Order: sequence, then structure tokens, then C-alpha cells
Amino acid sequence: MNNTPKHETLKTRRVLSVTHVIVVVLVVMSILPFLVGAWRMLRVGQDFLTLKIQEEQISTADRIAVAVEQVEQQARLVVQTLAVESLYLARTHLDEEEKQREIDSLLQQYLHDPNWLTLGVYSSDGGKYLHGEENLRRLNLEDAWNEVLGHTLEQDAWAGPLIINGQRVFRIYGYRFGETLSSVGLGVYELTSLQQVLAGYQAPGRIITVISRSQPSTILFSSESKILKPGLTIQHPMGGITATRQSIYQVQYGQKKMKVTGVARPLRSLNGILLLETDIRQAMAVVRQMAGSGLKWAAGAGIVVLAIALILGGLISHPIQSLADITTRIAHKRSFHHRLVPSGLKEFRLLKTAFNVLLDEIQAYVRQVEIKAEENRKLFYDSVRMLTAAIDTKDPYTRGHSERVSTYAKTIARFMDYSPEEVERVYLAALLHDVGKIGVQDRILQKPAALTDEEYEIMKTHPEKGYKIMRVIKQLEDVVPGMRYHHESWDGSGYPFGLKGEEIPMVARIVAVADSFDAMTTNRPYQKKMTIEKAVERVVMLSGKRFDPKV
Repeated sequence: MNNTPKHETLKTRRVLSVTHVIVVVLVVMSILPFLVGAWRMLRVGQDFLTLKIQEEQISTADRIAVAVEQVEQQARLVVQTLAVESLYLARTHLDEEEKQREIDSLLQQYLHDPNWLTLGVYSSDGGKYLHGEENLRRLNLEDAWNEVLGHTLEQDAWAGPLIINGQRVFRIYGYRFGETLSSVGLGVYELTSLQQVLAGYQAPGRIITVISRSQPSTILFSSESKILKPGLTIQHPMGGITATRQSIYQVQYGQKKMKVTGVARPLRSLNGILLLETDIRQAMAVVRQMAGSGLKWAAGAGIVVLAIALILGGLISHPIQSLADITTRIAHKRSFHHRLVPSGLKEFRLLKTAFNVLLDEIQAYVRQVEIKAEENRKLFYDSVRMLTAAIDTKDPYTRGHSERVSTYAKTIARFMDYSPEEVERVYLAALLHDVGKIGVQDRILQKPAALTDEEYEIMKTHPEKGYKIMRVIKQLEDVVPGMRYHHESWDGSGYPFGLKGEEIPMVARIVAVADSFDAMTTNRPYQKKMTIEKAVERVVMLSGKRFDPKV
């Protein structure tokens, strides 16, 4: 006979039910990643591998370009050395036979590099020294040789265009050294070393090609020289580029059409373009194989638990989604008044209740912070107003001046569609613009007559004094420029620095108009106040001289 109380039995069944749900969810969670992972593995793997390939392509292309440039520089250096050293020999007291022997030895020294087919030296005194002349005739390069020689005689250095003969690529370099007495070094260089440079960076699925910048382009070198032979003309998507560019595109080389991720980099010295391309299909073969295997394993398990996962997913995700929604609302809108309805499984009810309590405490705390912030703000503004009132008290003729100027300046800023934060900065700058008068003697401020030149110069120091007083307050770092420069003029005739036009901060330009307008419409020892219409007319007249026309 079962003596377990009824409520205890129900409690046990509830616990078993929750435990069962947890077990099923854990099973689903353990299998689901395989199912989803297999489905997404190919795409994610491709994206990741493509990104890694592209990152590596840029750095590899730069290294190849540097190596190619080095080959070009070395070739130019050889003909330059020939010209310099042969001219040095010509200036010595060697007889013709000795000079011939020395230059021949010099040419033979550089012909040890098998890429040099022909090397020669021409001097202005009629001397001609040439090794490998038979290669010029055999390769029909005499005309190109003479063209480079002619150009080199007119300028210091020159390199002929790339010459493709069969599957071999040549270039003729020349360099002239000296003025009245000069020497010219020339050489035919076979650029097979560039082919070796490309081969050094070869990798599975990678094609490295150098093409001419013209469109259609001519192939100059390629790591796939059997298919992409030098001299072959192709229409390439990257042909004609002027700056490094990376993209995914389709190309057709011979009978093979493929999708590649490639980077094209200009080679200035060769007037060509370096192409570094990777066959995406070949590069992604491993990823596809992994995705296929994962899909086979996950498909069986996924079919079995799919129905259960859908039902339990809805049961579990709904309360979590409601929690996520309200959390998102709080994060983006700072709305703390929403509450969760305690429902669902016991664990979720407890979680929602605790979350609501937490929201109550946060809302109360935020309210306290807002109250304190508002109190601090009021205290700050009251302090500023007390300071400006104290300043205005020193000068009986300008009492209330700072408050009026700040009102005018704020009105101008709003009319110019400034944001509330910008309007606030303008307001504070105008309120504090005469703080520097604290450092001006009362006899000058309170003088009932016009100031002398000496007194006026002292009065002109008040913007800088105000700046030095207030600059130590970090919260006013965007405000002090309006105080410091409010007596600068649009045409540069103001003080203290004679700034002009856009050099004057916009806050100061606004304060300047508001300050002058109030001065015109109040009685001063040296002038009677104007009517508002007259003051407006005066402001408009000074636009472009004293004031910024936009303000």
C-alpha cells in the first residue's frame, strides 16, 4: 500500500516531467549542432577559407612584386655600372688597347649571369665594345637595340618595351653617364628569372600570371606556362587596372573555365599587372568533403529528433524570447517599466519573478540618479548665474547683460537648427563671455565716460583672462572658445588674436552677434541705446565685416 501523500506524489510527477524535458532538450542540443553544422559547414567553411586565402594573397602579391622589382633594379644597375666604370676608364691615361682589354673584362664579368644575352658600351669618342652581338642578329633585336641606344643618348636611363620571341621574354636596358664626355651601357636581358620568382610562390590551386596592362592583355609570364604561354592574348576581367584590386570572378584559360578569388597588382616597372588567383573549387574540396561526411551523420539523427526538437524548442524558446525582448528594449530604449508575466515551467516563473524584482530596483536606482543629475545641473547653472551676476554688478552700466546675451545667443542657435547639446554650449559661452572682467579694475569698468586708449587696451584683455580662469574646468572645454574669441571680427580686425572668417569658432561668432546686439539696445556711458529696428539694421550692415553673414 502506497502511503505517500497525494501532494507529494503530484510533486514527484512534476519533477519527473521537468527532468524528462531537460533530458530531451539536452539530447536535442547535443545532436542539433551536428545537423545544423553539417548544413552550414560548406558555406561557413568556404567563407572562412576564402577570407584566409584573400588575406594571404595580398601579402604574397606584395612579396612577389618586390622580388620582380628587384630583378628590374638589378638589371638597371648593371648597365649603369657599365656606363660609369667605362667612362672612368676613358678618363684614365690608358692606351686604346689597354682600355679595350679592361672594358672587355668588365663585360665578361657581368655576362656570367646567364640572363644577359648581350652587353655593350658606347662612348662619345666613338668607342664601341660589344659582347654577344650574334644574339642580336639571331633574335632580330638590332632595331630594338638601336632604338634604346638612341633614347639613352638623349636621357640618363631608358628601358625598352618587353619583347616576346616565341616563349621567351626580353628587355633592353640602357644608361648614359657623363656630360661632354659620356659613356652608354646597354644590355639585352632575358627575364627568365621572373619565371623563377613566380615558381617560388606556387601552391596547389594557385595560378600566378603577369599580363600587360592593355586590354586585351598579353601574357608575359605565368606559373602555368604550358597553358598560359608568353605572347598569348586574353581578355581578362582585371585587365587595365591602375591600383591593387581583389575580387571573386570567373576566368577561362584554354578549355578550362573556373571561378577564382584573385588579386591584381600593378607592376609599374614592367607596365604590367600581377595576377594571383586561386581556384575556389579546388581550394574548397576538403571543406566539401567534411561537410558531406557531417551531413550523412547528422541527417539520420536529425530526422529522429526533428519533431521533438520543434515542439520542445517552442516550449523553451518562448519564455527566453520574452526575456530577450524586454532586455533588448531596456538596452536600446532604457525603458524600465515593462514587466514579465510569471508563467511556464517553475524554473522560468522563478526567473521571471526575480527579473521583475531586479527591474524594480534598477528603475528606482535610475530615478535617484536622474534626480541627483538634475540637482547637480541646477546647482551648476545657479553657480554660473551667480558668477555672471557678480560680474555684471561690477559694471552698473551692463547689469543683466550676460543673461540677455545668453538668451539672444540661444535663440540664434535654435534658429540655426543646432542640436540641444550645441544650443546648451552656446548658452553657457554667452552666459560666461564676460567672466574675464573680474580681472579688470573697477575704475575702468565703472568709468562714466569713454575709455582712453590705454584703458581700452586693458579692457581688451578680458576675453583672455576669462579663458584662463575657466579653462581648468574640464566640463567647459567646448564652451571656453566662445568666451575667448567673442571679440574677434569676421574680417580679422578683432581681438585678442585677429582671427578671420572660419578661423573663429562658430560658438564665438554667435556670441559676438548677441553681445553686440545687446550693447546697441542698452544705454552705455558712451552711447544711447538704439531702437531694435536700428540695431538690426546695424547688425546687417556689419555682416561680412564684424559678423559672420550666416549668423
